[in-house]
Amino acid sequence: MTFGHDHTQRACETLTALRADLEHLTDLRGVGRVRRWGGWGPSLEQIAAAGARHAAERVDTLEQLANGIVPIGASPAPADLVVLDTLRMVEIDLADLLDAVCDRIAPRTRRSTTNPRRIGQLVSLLTRVGAERDLLDHVLSEARRMHRAVKHALGDTEEVRQLADRCPHCNAKSLRALMDRGVVVCGNGFCRCSDDTCGCHHPSRPRRHTWSATEFLETA
Repeated sequence: MTFGHDHTQRACETLTALRADLEHLTDLRGVGRVRRWGGWGPSLEQIAAAGARHAAERVDTLEQLANGIVPIGASPAPADLVVLDTLRMVEIDLADLLDAVCDRIAPRTRRSTTNPRRIGQLVSLLTRVGAERDLLDHVLSEARRMHRAVKHALGDTEEVRQLADRCPHCNAKSLRALMDRGVVVCGNGFCRCSDDTCGCHHPSRPRRHTWSATEFLETA
């Protein structure tokens, strides 16, 4: 799907990447989806045979435990709390984001209830979202934030590129492009501008100067 507006296109790409990486992250939970085959179910003979196997395996397990041997697979694999927390966070935030979008531009739309479908619904609404610049910026920002969290849980790190341009405030070659966030930041901790009200002049926690990548390219 191709959109004319640059921000809308970036939102589409970010949401698509989020959906793909979220699928990988879901697989890391270690809990597979039970596959149920259609049909009338097992026969009485099959049920009896399964019960006999279970009883025999149970006897073997008890004998191993009596001899101090822990059967292989007796303990579940430890859960990755970062993965579980990230999945929970993304599910909540995706639902909130979809609610915000639908409340604004499609109040009669029925909300999806799974993460892949929520993302698909957001992508399908992007053309209409693009007509509301503040809403589009919010969708893009939230999508990037969630995608960063998912990539972190997957063990990926954000790509950082050093720019050849000088900072317009301190004139140092300290500009870094944070690719996932689509922003340019000055890495010079002593960078100060002429605006006394700017956060860079905070006495204890000075804020680094940051530009959106598009804004910086237009003004550089």
